[in-house]
Amino acid sequence: MVFTNVGIQELIYWLNGDTAVAPTHMAVGSGDTAATEDDTALETEEGRYAFDTQTAGTDTVEYNMIVPTTLLNGDTLEEAGVFNASSSGDMFVRFTYSDVVKTNLVEVQYEVTLKIIN
Repeated sequence: MVFTNVGIQELIYWLNGDTAVAPTHMAVGSGDTAATEDDTALETEEGRYAFDTQTAGTDTVEYNMIVPTTLLNGDTLEEAGVFNASSSGDMFVRFTYSDVVKTNLVEVQYEVTLKIIN
């Protein structure tokens, strides 16, 4: 998983007291190019959904989202990203993984944990 330059800029805005928008959605896609800090979007976005849960810990924030058996059937999912909008917006993190062929028998759960290290 790579934290993007755009995501870092949003944090800098917030720390400076400027307008910043926190993550609200996770997008999934079929791109397989490795994630880089310069990424601003998924390679091939297939769907974007609001988080099912969002939990703050002492030094972490955890985002969870499930693609249910009824969505994206027939797509091969290989990438995901955390965004601050239901479309467009800023991508905070992006990651790729071994392909998952989505069918009506497969539910895919994503869990992203961001940890502040001191």
